Parts: sequence; structure tokens; C-alpha cells
Amino acid sequence: MVTNSAGDFFGTCDGPGNYGSVYGLAPSGSGWSKSYVYRFTGSTDGSGPIGLIIDSGGDLYGATMYGGTGAGGTVYELVANNGWNYSLLYPLASGNPHAYGPLARLTMDAAGNLYGTTFQGGQYATGSVFKLTPGAGFWTYTSLHDFTGGDDGGGPGTRVFLDSEENVYGTAEFGGFYSYGVAFKIEQ
Repeated sequence: MVTNSAGDFFGTCDGPGNYGSVYGLAPSGSGWSKSYVYRFTGSTDGSGPIGLIIDSGGDLYGATMYGGTGAGGTVYELVANNGWNYSLLYPLASGNPHAYGPLARLTMDAAGNLYGTTFQGGQYATGSVFKLTPGAGFWTYTSLHDFTGGDDGGGPGTRVFLDSEENVYGTAEFGGFYSYGVAFKIEQ
């Protein structure tokens, strides 16, 4: 869940319907007022939204676990502009339409680049770390690492973190020397 400067909260949920939604909670008298910011259709927008981040302008960014035109989930933005406007930033690819894409919320650096992981995506279908760079009307996808499931691990299902030099840190659920997962660092 994230909050904006007005004290509103935003989160993701499985309902209503089968594909999930982004909801908002706004202070209202002595309670809260709930609204749906966006309801996913399970089509090109994906399904199974997970986690949100918010930028300094109050716009929301998130990812979906499934679907989209690449069948590996999606990365999207919801812009607050007299209501909410949905924009598909990037459809993530997967060779298996039943594979998990992102399971954790995204990370944004100071330049507005987005970083994330896919649990079963990537070249070897055992997960990946990616970066999305904004351009003039489009986003550029860069694969930072495709996990093999071997000594480098596999199944990165957590959020990544950046240090001051923009090295990327995270964990993977399985693989590694002892087969119990790994902590990783990707230098950029």
C-alpha cells in the first residue's frame, strides 16, 4: 500500500471480478471512502496486480503477474488527471502463458527508471531482473540478468534495491551453491 500527499492510500486486490484491481482509500469524515482506480480486464492490461509505487507527482506504477500481449505480465502507470488514466508501459514476455511474471512491486530510481523481477520469465524461464527506461512516448526494456536456476539462483520473487551507484540487489528463491536460493548483486 502507498499513500499520496493528501493522505489517500492505494493498493491492489484480487477483486472485484477475476482479474484484480487497484483501489483507493480516502479520508471521509470519521472513516474512509473506497473507490476503484482501475479494474483489470485480463486482456492486454494483464491480470493479478501486485504492489504499487508512487512518484512525486502522485502517479502510480505497478505490475501484473500474468497476461498481457507477451503472456508474462505487464508494467503499467496510472496517472492522476481528473480521474485516473491507465497506460501500459511494457508487456513482459514469457514462453509459458501460465508462468508467473512479477511477484513484487517495482523500484524507481531518481531518473525515473523502473526496475523489477519476473519469477519465471527470462531466457531460461527461471526468472529475470529487468530495467525500463522512459523515452519520448515509449519505454525501453533492458534485461539485467536471466537466471539459469544453477549457481546464480532462480525465482526472484522479491523487490530489488539500488545503492548509490545504481547497483541492483535482491534475492532468488532457489538454486545457488546449496540449492536454497541466493542473494545477488548486479553491477550496472
